Parts: sequence; structure tokens; C-alpha cells
Amino acid sequence: MYIEKIEWLDTDDILLCETEENTIEKMEGVFKYKLKGIRKGIVEVYGFDVHIDEQKIPSDITNGMHIQFVISRIDIW
Repeated sequence: MYIEKIEWLDTDDILLCETEENTIEKMEGVFKYKLKGIRKGIVEVYGFDVHIDEQKIPSDITNGMHIQFVISRIDIW
């Protein structure tokens, strides 16, 4: 069991998500993933606490909202 937080790097395309679901999808043709989760100060995806650089999250997205974003790298501390 991994209990530390995960750092998603190279985070782009952070948008408000229209659905309330958690998903992780491999994007075709590139080494990137599209994720959907809920923002709770940090972002929760499938029970993982994910840290995203706060400066990249649009200011109109607040805690409790579902977001989607694209990442190309994961760091485990």
C-alpha cells in the first residue's frame, strides 16, 4: 500500500469536468494520460491524493469540483 502523495508533472489542459467520474486513460500516439477526479485542495483520482501545481489550476475551479487534466510524468515521493 502506497500512502505518500503523488506528484503529477507536466500537467496541462486542466478543465472543469462535466461528469463526476474518476478515470485514467492512456492517450494514443503520445506518452500522456488524461485523468478525471475531484478537487479537494489536492486532487483525488481513484483514492490517490494527487498534487498539482496550484498556479496551473484555473481560479474558477474550487474544492469539490470535478476536473480533468493531462499529464506526461508521475513522481512518487
